[in-house]
Formats: sequence, structure tokens, C-alpha cells
Amino acid sequence: MAAVEILIATGTARDMIRDAGRVGELRDYIRDSREQYGMQTFDQHLMDLVADEVVTYETAAAASSNPADFELQVRTLRRRSRVATAPDVDGVAGSRVEGLTTE
Repeated sequence: MAAVEILIATGTARDMIRDAGRVGELRDYIRDSREQYGMQTFDQHLMDLVADEVVTYETAAAASSNPADFELQVRTLRRRSRVATAPDVDGVAGSRVEGLTTE
């Protein structure tokens, strides 16, 4: 399964690319523009693939841009949804994370 990052060439994105001092802002812009423009970061797509049970959490975490940050995002998503979307987040089946269990 392919995981992809999508960048739409908006005026703001073009300005960030042209200005070397703003290139670092691009990833956050892509992440924050998901709803408005349909952009997505690589890690956002990995999160979707885990949530849809297309790939395992372990596979997605290993492929993520920053595995520690990816784990934090999974934990945050789980807290918000109150649904375990990533089994074995701690590497232990059935572990408890802030009152939630993974099965």
C-alpha cells in the first residue's frame, strides 16, 4: 500500500517554497490545510491507513517521518476518539493507555 503526501500549489505554498526562510513552515501548512485544500502529510496518510486497518501500527510507525512523533499523534487520536485505532501502541497487546485498552 502506498502512503503519499499531497501538496496543492496554492499561492501560500508557492511563497513558502520560494522563500528559503519559510520552507520549514511548509509541513505545518500542508497538515493544517487538509480540510480546506485536501492536502495531507505523509504521516497523516499513514494515520488514515492505520485507522482503516489497511496497515498495522508497527508498519506505519516504522515508515513514518518521525516514529516518536507518530506515536504521540496516535495516542492523541485515540484520546479524542475514545476508540483504539492502533493496536499494540506500547508494543504490548491489551495494554492500558490513559484508561483505554488496546486489543
